[in-house]
Amino acid sequence: RRLGAVTDDSGAQLTPLGRKLARLQVHPMLGKMLLLGGLFRCAQPVLTVCAALGYKSPFLCPLGKEAEANAAKRALAGDSGSDHVALVAAFDGWSREGGRFAS
Repeated sequence: RRLGAVTDDSGAQLTPLGRKLARLQVHPMLGKMLLLGGLFRCAQPVLTVCAALGYKSPFLCPLGKEAEANAAKRALAGDSGSDHVALVAAFDGWSREGGRFAS
């Protein structure tokens, strides 16, 4: 009901959004993110965030280098302070470098 996918608490009646979400093979929250990403013309970063939400964080915190790792993550997030923005920036950088990891 919180997603606007059903008309009542029983979930027996789907809304138009609910019918679209039911056709997607992903969690309804991720499905709504994907649909809204398309509507707002920001599908690429939303796809990146949705894909990453299904797995462990790609940001490693090596023992003894936590401060350095956190500073790098903050730099990726910029003024937004958002983990999602940091994730998209990291993926974009990784893609630009041909899918190579930093050494």
